[in-house]
Amino acid sequence: MIDRSPLVKALLWITVAASTSLSLQACVPLVVGGVVKGVSMVRDRRSTGQQVIDQGIELKAAGRFSAEFASTASIATNSYQGKVLLTGEALSEKSKQKAAEIVTSLEGVKSVINEITVGPTASFGDVSQDAWISSSVFTVMSTSNGVPSRTIVTVVRKSDVYLMGLVTEAEATLATTVASRVNGVKSVNKVFDIISAQQAAKLDELSGATASGNKSANNGAAPIKDTDTPTSSATTSTGADVQVMPIK
Repeated sequence: MIDRSPLVKALLWITVAASTSLSLQACVPLVVGGVVKGVSMVRDRRSTGQQVIDQGIELKAAGRFSAEFASTASIATNSYQGKVLLTGEALSEKSKQKAAEIVTSLEGVKSVINEITVGPTASFGDVSQDAWISSSVFTVMSTSNGVPSRTIVTVVRKSDVYLMGLVTEAEATLATTVASRVNGVKSVNKVFDIISAQQAAKLDELSGATASGNKSANNGAAPIKDTDTPTSSATTSTGADVQVMPIK
């Protein structure tokens, strides 16, 4: 008798992620090694060409991971301006490092932030919780004044939130503050590329992106981590330089 439980689980994951992704960015779901993520052409501060490059990196990495790890790892790849964030789980430290090596070798990659954990893969309950958190974070950012929510990519893995995007220092602070107040969030990790207010205004004019909503105070917030990653060449960071901010 055929064991259909893995297929059923995969279909359930697609349903959860698709409902979240379609509501946020009109994405189509992509399943990579058990990780469900969205693929979309987001209207943000990147050029259309850079968005194509970033999506190409994500798709190439997904193909390489599928061939290399099969079911022994569950890894999500998110690229923004050539800065690649790896999240998920691998069964060994060797597999974790191999994933970083694979991505570093891809054309267009400037740096790699390796946040893969060694251990069992996320459960369906974890995935469901992550989908809810992702939707909630997007909602609070889109209704917060001064947060350019359409330019920020939100990645959630086992209730840890990662924020990527071209933002000013003030926008980064506000975005991480409001995200940290979402119920269930364990930590917020800043993986931003910081630009000046003048640069942001020019990029917004070109893309038509705007910020909206109301400001929010940092009460009852989850810890905020600042990931400082070089972008001049394809280098790898394993999170050792993350600064944890105290809960207020």
